[in-house]
Amino acid sequence: MIKELISIANELDQRSLRKEADYLDGLINNAEDPSDWDAEEELRPLVEHDLSPQDRSKIKQFIMWNLLEDAPVDTDPYQPLSDILHNDSQELKTHMQEVMPEKVSMLAEMLGKDANDVKDLILEQARELSMYEPGNGESSDFTYAVDAMNFYLSDYIF
Repeated sequence: MIKELISIANELDQRSLRKEADYLDGLINNAEDPSDWDAEEELRPLVEHDLSPQDRSKIKQFIMWNLLEDAPVDTDPYQPLSDILHNDSQELKTHMQEVMPEKVSMLAEMLGKDANDVKDLILEQARELSMYEPGNGESSDFTYAVDAMNFYLSDYIF
C-alpha cells in the first residue's frame, strides 16, 4: 500500500499539487508498518541501534523515497533518479551534495539523532537489503545510488 501512496504523491507533485502531496507524504512518513515493504526481515541490523519500529520504518521510507531508481529528483519532479545515475555525473553530484544532506538532516531531526549517525544508518541499512548487489560488474541502479550517496557524502559534515 505504501508504494501506491508514494506513486500518488509523486503524481500530485508532478501536477504541482504540493499541499496535497505534502499531506500524503506526512501520512506515509508517520506510517508505523508499511505493509508492502518486501524485506521486513532485512531490518534486523537497525534493531542493534536501539531504534523503535517507527524509526526503522522512517529509515525504510527514506530509502524507498530517495534511493530507489524511480525516486524523483527534486530539481525536476518528472525526472526519476535513474535518469541521472549514469548519464550526467555533475547532476548526480549536485543532487547528492545539495539535496540529500537536507533530506538526511530532516530525517535526523524527526528521529532526534545526529545527522551523521542517521546518514550512516541509512547507508548501513541500504547495504543490507537484497537489492544492493556489490561487486558485480553491472550493478543495479539501487546499488549505484547507495554507492553514490556514500561517495559524495563521505566527507560531508552535517
